[in-house]
Amino acid sequence: MSRLIFTTLISFSLSISIWTSKQSSTEYTEKVPSEWMANETKTFTPKEHIRPGDQTFLTFPEWFLVHSPKEQAMYFRSNTSSTFPYWEHVLQLWKSYMIVSDQIIDSYEFNYGYHLMIVVLTVSTTVEYGAKQIYEKMIGRITSISEDQALTEEDQFNAKFTQSYVDFILQTPWYEYNFFQELKLLWTEVPLFGDHMIRKWERRYYLTTDIFVKAAYGFLIKKATKATYEDPILGTAIVLDESIPTNDKVKLLSGNDPFHSVYLIPRYADFHPTLESILIGKTVELQEIAGNTSATLVTILLKKDESLPTIPDAKRVFRQDILTRPGENRYALVSKVQNLKTMLEILREKNIEIEHIYDF
Repeated sequence: MSRLIFTTLISFSLSISIWTSKQSSTEYTEKVPSEWMANETKTFTPKEHIRPGDQTFLTFPEWFLVHSPKEQAMYFRSNTSSTFPYWEHVLQLWKSYMIVSDQIIDSYEFNYGYHLMIVVLTVSTTVEYGAKQIYEKMIGRITSISEDQALTEEDQFNAKFTQSYVDFILQTPWYEYNFFQELKLLWTEVPLFGDHMIRKWERRYYLTTDIFVKAAYGFLIKKATKATYEDPILGTAIVLDESIPTNDKVKLLSGNDPFHSVYLIPRYADFHPTLESILIGKTVELQEIAGNTSATLVTILLKKDESLPTIPDAKRVFRQDILTRPGENRYALVSKVQNLKTMLEILREKNIEIEHIYDF
């Protein structure tokens, strides 16, 4: 049954990709060797901190729902949401889910809980972004005065709200966000009257509906999540080949073996900068992440005048356009944990922006 469900999801994703193949903004490059998915037989990570190796891939669709609002927040600083490519983001989400799923299908048992969560997120995002695309094409474009019109106060509020939301979800589940507070601010702090009244009122209706629906849906998802899943551990265990100083973000879990010291560092957005601060320019070597020595996913951002450097023992899984910044691309790279330091050092040397390290 799990294979049937999985195949159905992949088929749906693939059908979307084929339907848009001539204009696809996500390119599947290569598959990671199956031997890269295998872990060492012995792990030094405490059992409660071990997570399945497939999750470094499956977390990408989750994080796309951080990358997408972040792209929106940047775009809304100088543009109205009426021109944002919502549906294209839906296509990128589905195709990237198809790609990362194809990477792990032959190497790991079907991860029911994680796939269910991703499907719920992906389907709900498809409904949300699809509805926004239709509305903005039919109504938003009508009330727009011109493509280069000055933004209304409601547009400016939307930019601030979206950025605030992005800052929040970098470390906290989206459904914990206080949407009702934003709704209150919209109606108490944004002037009801001003230039371009029809546009202002239409934008106010749009934002009120959007924020209220998110608040209501977030409340339901929060209840369902709390009832279904345990609270996640907010740290990631790493194993190093030598001892390092501890601080507020690096805590020692086990240092009995000087060649396999176990530390707990932040998960989610803080994982990447903390790991870099530990590894780059230091003699220490990384041995495990969350009990894994297997393949690890990393995304980077490259502008049109930059080229992807040669990185030993790394694979390029897919390329994705940053739709609102023509000429800029997201590349998904994979290396085994033991080679991750080399990858990070090369990227740092080339001044290439590391978007995220997907920490299982």
